Amino acid sequence: MNKKFSIDIKTAKQLDEMRKTNQWSWKQLYAYYFGLGVDRADEVSPLDADALRKQVERKRSKDPHTELALSVGDSVEGVIPSSASISYTLSDDEVQTATGQITISKSEFGEDYLTVSDKVVKTLFEHFHLDPRKYELVNYKPTADPKGFKVSATFKRRPETVYDEQIVIKRYTDILNHIGSLAIPKVHQVGTENLLVINFADIHWNKMPHSGFDENYLANFEMMIYQALNEILDSAKKFDISRVAFTLAHDFFQTNDSRGGTKKGTPVSHILGYRDMFDIGSRILATCVAMVGRHYMVDCYYVMANHDEDSGWHVSRELKLLFKDSPSINIIVDSMPFHYIEWGSTLVELKHANLKGGKAHSSMAVTAREAWGRTKYHYSVGGHLHGEYVTKEKDGLVAMGSRALSDTDEWHMLEGYVGNLRGIQAYVISSRGGLKATLNSNI
Repeated sequence: MNKKFSIDIKTAKQLDEMRKTNQWSWKQLYAYYFGLGVDRADEVSPLDADALRKQVERKRSKDPHTELALSVGDSVEGVIPSSASISYTLSDDEVQTATGQITISKSEFGEDYLTVSDKVVKTLFEHFHLDPRKYELVNYKPTADPKGFKVSATFKRRPETVYDEQIVIKRYTDILNHIGSLAIPKVHQVGTENLLVINFADIHWNKMPHSGFDENYLANFEMMIYQALNEILDSAKKFDISRVAFTLAHDFFQTNDSRGGTKKGTPVSHILGYRDMFDIGSRILATCVAMVGRHYMVDCYYVMANHDEDSGWHVSRELKLLFKDSPSINIIVDSMPFHYIEWGSTLVELKHANLKGGKAHSSMAVTAREAWGRTKYHYSVGGHLHGEYVTKEKDGLVAMGSRALSDTDEWHMLEGYVGNLRGIQAYVISSRGGLKATLNSNI
């Protein structure tokens, strides 16, 4: 039905009293109010019923007589009737803070009132008519009163975080809608000039930053990932991109498994447990792959790394199943620690630079002997070092490494690995002339 409506304070009060008097559900009240008849309440959607509930509760919270009416009409065990004085502040029709006093019975609570006991907190939430999932108690002050004990309390709305399932769903919906509305159309063609190598390395999703974090840290970092990748895609508009190579794993995850460490078992700082990290992280990575696949033919390569050798492999396999029917997305997962891409006169290696020999070592000339011989330009693209580098050409090979989007954690701080710029980097490779441009998305 999805009616758009607005009610005044008087109507809200009348509807609320009618619902309580008749012991109606919100669906029944909605059906009555919009003339369907209470017997047709089952036809009302939960969203419509909830919209009416929110309207009634918001308008009632603005009514100066609401506090008294609520305390008398909805008595709470242990609270002396008509003892409440509660005020609400609103923003965008949502209660942001609630401040007030109630008098509680000494016989009911005993000395519990002196501390913020679970029983007292539960009573406060009930009497303030607030949902403990959405609000938190930030101030509590008990004083003696002739009738019992007077309690002053203040609640504030909890910040929305990534852990709220509905927020997560809405975020992904908004992101995917945004992707669909971008000006760059889908491109399903091959044979033009340039290859775009997006070195999506060292994201370290779920890392605990040395500087500390709040409830919004992971949600903000998630949005930072999308914004950085979108900036790379925007920068690529000026080039004639035929195909994209996109790296998976490559230390996308902070931990390798439920033990909370790297592949070798070294403990590392992290925020969420493994299952939550993998669940949210896999959806983030799927969104990133979809963002690229909306514009270009893309090959996504699993790149073995030291933090997420196993978790990265599993998420890559998951993505392979997810995008198995996509005409533009190809997921490449195998047990090799590196990949070679022959693009015209250029040979590109994708690897994590934790491998033996580090950033300057490559076995391309041996393990890809024929492709090496056919090509003129040779590049090894790595990660791991969390900083941009381009080595001096040696024996026909140039090694390149990208910046990391991840934050500084305790280990990096103690070891002095600080100060590098954060971001994502990509490379435009010409089929005829090797490296043409480096694209940056800096934070």
